[in-house]
Amino acid sequence: MKADMDCVGSGRSICFLGALNVEMIRRLVQRRRGAWVAARKGRYLSSLKATFTVDTDLEPTADQPQAIDAASEYLRGNNFTLLKGATGTGKTFVMAHTIARTKKPTLILSHNKTLAAQLARELRSFLPNSAVELFISYYDSFQPEAYNPKSGTYIAKLATVNKEIDALRHRATKALVEREDVVIVASVSCIYGLGLPKEYLQSVKHFEVGQVITMEEIVAQVQELMYEMVRTPLDLKQACFYSTGSDEISVWPPYLSAPIRIALEHGTIRSILALDTREFHGNTQLAFPDAGNVSTNDKKLVLYPARHHVTPESRREEAATRIRAEMEHRVEELIQEGQGDAAERLRTRTTEDMKMLEELGFCAGVENYSRHLALRDEGDPPDTLITFYNEAFGAKKWLLIVDESHVALPQLCAMYRGDRKRKETLVRHGFRLPSALDNRPLKESEFWDMIESAMFVSATPSKKELAMSKHSIVEMAIRPTGVMDPKIEIAKTENQLEQVVREIGDRAERDERTLVMAITKRDAEDLAEYLQSRGVKAAYLHSGLKIVQRSEVISRLQRADIDCIVGVNLLREGIDLPEVSLVCIMDADKQGFLRSKSSLLQMVGRAARHVNGTAVFFADKTSPAMRECMAETDVRRAKQLRYLVENDLQPTSARGREVASIFEMEKENRTDGEVDGMDWEAVSRALEEHKQRKRASKDDNLSSNGNAKDGDEEKSLPRYMPAHVASLKQQIKSLPVKTGVYMWKSGSDEDAEILYIGKAKNLRSRVSSYLRETAVTTRGTRLAAMLNRARTIDVVVTPGGERDALLLESDLIKKHRPLYNVLLRDSRYYPFIVITEKTDKQLPKLMTSVRSDLEGARYFGPFTSPAALRRVIELLEAALNLRHLRFQLRFGGESVEGEYLEAVAMATRILEGDTLSVARELFELGREQSARIVLAINNRSVDEDENARSWKRVQENAKAARELSQLFDIPKIPRRIEAFDISHFYGQYTVASRVVFLDGEPARHLYRSYKLEQVNDDFSSINKAVSKRLKSKEQLPDLMIIDGGKGQLSAAVNAIKDVGSVDELRVCAIAKQEEEIVVPGQLKSLDTNIESAAMLLVRHVRDESHRHAISKMRNARRDVFLEDANLSAQSKQSVED
Repeated sequence: MKADMDCVGSGRSICFLGALNVEMIRRLVQRRRGAWVAARKGRYLSSLKATFTVDTDLEPTADQPQAIDAASEYLRGNNFTLLKGATGTGKTFVMAHTIARTKKPTLILSHNKTLAAQLARELRSFLPNSAVELFISYYDSFQPEAYNPKSGTYIAKLATVNKEIDALRHRATKALVEREDVVIVASVSCIYGLGLPKEYLQSVKHFEVGQVITMEEIVAQVQELMYEMVRTPLDLKQACFYSTGSDEISVWPPYLSAPIRIALEHGTIRSILALDTREFHGNTQLAFPDAGNVSTNDKKLVLYPARHHVTPESRREEAATRIRAEMEHRVEELIQEGQGDAAERLRTRTTEDMKMLEELGFCAGVENYSRHLALRDEGDPPDTLITFYNEAFGAKKWLLIVDESHVALPQLCAMYRGDRKRKETLVRHGFRLPSALDNRPLKESEFWDMIESAMFVSATPSKKELAMSKHSIVEMAIRPTGVMDPKIEIAKTENQLEQVVREIGDRAERDERTLVMAITKRDAEDLAEYLQSRGVKAAYLHSGLKIVQRSEVISRLQRADIDCIVGVNLLREGIDLPEVSLVCIMDADKQGFLRSKSSLLQMVGRAARHVNGTAVFFADKTSPAMRECMAETDVRRAKQLRYLVENDLQPTSARGREVASIFEMEKENRTDGEVDGMDWEAVSRALEEHKQRKRASKDDNLSSNGNAKDGDEEKSLPRYMPAHVASLKQQIKSLPVKTGVYMWKSGSDEDAEILYIGKAKNLRSRVSSYLRETAVTTRGTRLAAMLNRARTIDVVVTPGGERDALLLESDLIKKHRPLYNVLLRDSRYYPFIVITEKTDKQLPKLMTSVRSDLEGARYFGPFTSPAALRRVIELLEAALNLRHLRFQLRFGGESVEGEYLEAVAMATRILEGDTLSVARELFELGREQSARIVLAINNRSVDEDENARSWKRVQENAKAARELSQLFDIPKIPRRIEAFDISHFYGQYTVASRVVFLDGEPARHLYRSYKLEQVNDDFSSINKAVSKRLKSKEQLPDLMIIDGGKGQLSAAVNAIKDVGSVDELRVCAIAKQEEEIVVPGQLKSLDTNIESAAMLLVRHVRDESHRHAISKMRNARRDVFLEDANLSAQSKQSVED
């Protein structure tokens, strides 16, 4: 899933903006063309009638004039209207004129980041004198906090913030406060909470020339606005400040493109300047770009906070009281529900957050406390960008435009439901307070309650827009260029790749471009790679690319650096590419959203700006969606042809213009300013040299720390380490150099909290790695937080090696649920590499999956390290060319079925551990590079990291399964192995245990025990236990193991015969002393190597069944003793009575 979405706070937009304080607005000043002007007056900023002027050489033509008139007329009455325009009819141009006609501040809702950036650029070119800004999610990647109760998996929030987008968000909110001619293009992030508006505005600081103030006071005020202090000018960046001493301070607001310097003289501000500095190390000159709309010599400065989230101390105390009261109430509820672990977890997490919030004003996940910080009631909607508009301009004084409404509107309702479901799970299991549910996006009903006037824009509107617009519909079918809708052709899938290559080449010779639409992101990547291998200049485009990268790919197509883009869903709505004359749609006859009527119309429309526009549907049949798409296209073409004939017009392709991202516009604006003649390459070199010096200094510190003497422990501590780390280092020196499990604890008492549990082959080496300088940078700030609380280290040595350490680690994590263990999942949810069986209808596939029961599939795993799984898949595909072969089969290329089957067979052998023979075969075939990659896979087993151990365990399990298949003549590779053992209790009753191993690993959720009363010998006990097992409806095992000798084996075989219909079941017995395997019908034991992989696995399964039987018997003994003690106590009491 990845929709454009923000949440309040550190997770999803730390912006806390919303309803404005009117008195604060009146105090604000407005910047116009570099001059400061007085604050505006009036209840609403728009009462002065915002001025929008369309400044362009283009004139409205074709259907545009009547569309502008009709839309403007409809919107004067605060109505909802629909602009239904075919692709290329100039809907954006009409939007700009409509904004100018209505003279209303405007919010434009776009459904994804790429199109929002493009739309902002286009509108800025049409409205150059207005404040056209961008407000989208500032995450390059985002993983929300989540919990899966089925697997016990907790996933912490992970996010990567794009600083450029964050700066644009600040500019947008600043423009709303200071200007009235505002147009903000926003993604769905605008419906997420923006927090505490009054506190944000009240924290604004004002500086002016002549003001009496000390440097200490300025620094204190700047730090109050959460600007970070840096030590050198080269470290200065947005949201930071640098002070040269007692007379100058340089502050770089996040919404400006250059720092501002405030200079003092005798306790009075002498000047406020936009920086153009050339005063860095030695003779190196470094100039910052000019500050855009900030003049080089201003007398006043309004400084906004570095973050949108501001929580004053006066509010923190009341918020903390409310949070603690809710925590106590919720903890009591969880205890009454029997969730003691969840109650303790909630108390611990909330208490830690409160400490951070009271001391610093923020904490990790502060957005989850937004209801209390804003002092809102339960269920109240959050303040959002919509609220900001309503309070700044009035509900009837601004305009909402929903671009590509057929896609954008469904997002509005989907955001709330998805967010709610995820957070309810977190609340239910004690990870968050119930108030976290109010950290949410607006509900759809709440959103529309705030909107008075809106225009929907779409070429393929849905029923919702049509119903809301009623009769206020404006249609546009005629393009100003006279270009008709593209012709649609249907081509067979046979040799479709050859046809695609040929068509792209023909277009490239005419200086035209091509788009190819695939179904999945993987198909897009593979198809782009295939085209490149055929000499085509191609690139792929999908949601896996960052927004800046997506814009760059589109720019490369427009500059003719590439001739073709292969994409999925991002190439449907809104992309303006006049150079494109051909759209190839792969799998056009597939059923589903990506090949629906509206989707096909949108994709065909990508070629609607070129006179040679053509769309090719690659399909073996004509789907209903294809027929509807072609029918509507024919209607449009007839109307367009009639217009051309009546007006005697000749179609001409739209003028190509580069639709670069808004970030490139910002760069253009900065370099067109007052700083001329700078050697920007020298600037870049200076910055790079500075970074290298910092890295070198860091490396020197690392080397000196590594050689520190015992007496220099404190001096060698990494910067993030707490003071008690020296004590931890002393404890580490006494740890054993053995395999086992380690536990970081908050104290030495028995009741001390366990913070983190892990396993290691070398306990001393692994634990000491936590205290290295690079630990936090590689593992994240979660480690620093854990070490800040850790006081002791406990270890448990596992004589059974790494396998026992893995099992013990899993058990301890389930029992204690440590706060800093991110993954708390059962082994049954670890992923596998799966190779499916070849059938008449389907070739074998190599894929990843958790355990399932695909008939005939081979499972290799489990991979306890996801990184190891990904790496092995990558190496297999690279060595055996699997991905390319699968792609050719997928799109009907040349016949490579035999080569593909051979590659899959080699992959199976590699996963079974037969890498050396596979590598030898590849060398003999002349595929030396592939052989080296195979050897690289094998060499990973000698490494000591977690990825290598995971891969080694996979190979051992696969090898053991293959040997078991040969040893017991099992037709298929055994996946499910069951083992039985017996334990007696004083002749009263017997406990039989059944353990299950799946793919070489214990499946504890399938363990069972049977209480067998009045059974006097092992033989009868085994017979009854196996009978009970076989009468159940569970899946039969591929191999059954009995702990014992020939007598126990005979009893199990009789039970199998009594049940019947299980003749194919393989069964064996293994005694503990002889360690020999016996099977039915043979007097002698099997001739096996005791150190073979198969024998090691059989012994391990047998030992696990014995351990399980003993464990269950201990529980039974305890119950009997407790029962006897209770009876004795009752008897004693009755005697006394």
